[in-house]
Amino acid sequence: MGLGAVAAAETLRSTGLLRGQVIPLSWYGQTLALNHSSWLPPAAIAAVLLGLALLTITLKPRRRTHLAVHPLESEGSVLWIRSRDAARLAADAARHVDSVTSASATAKRRTLRATVTTFGDPQRVTDEVRTTVDARLSTLTPNPKLRITLQED
Repeated sequence: MGLGAVAAAETLRSTGLLRGQVIPLSWYGQTLALNHSSWLPPAAIAAVLLGLALLTITLKPRRRTHLAVHPLESEGSVLWIRSRDAARLAADAARHVDSVTSASATAKRRTLRATVTTFGDPQRVTDEVRTTVDARLSTLTPNPKLRITLQED
């Protein structure tokens, strides 16, 4: 901002709207009178390293916190949901399977854990729940791994 103010003042002076010196002449000579200090090279190296560290942190890709839901058609906009919402979709899909009395799901970054309570054949129910939930979550990217825990009623 200071350089902008000086540039504006110099422009006004060069057009004749402002008279006199904008920068005092004593400021010009003071830069030549500075002496070398022993702390300057280590401070410069530290400043460069700090700048590189901040630049690296800024440009480093962040961890993905949401899952992309792509439409079934090849064109269209993408919707982003949290892993928790994917768990809700999985639990809802599992509840619609025959012989399932209750279902719940929890989600971590890439893993969905579904807990299903059933009174039917465990192998058949597990296969049907896996098929139903996979179909429901097929549009997610990245597709979370599904782990099913079966509890008999």
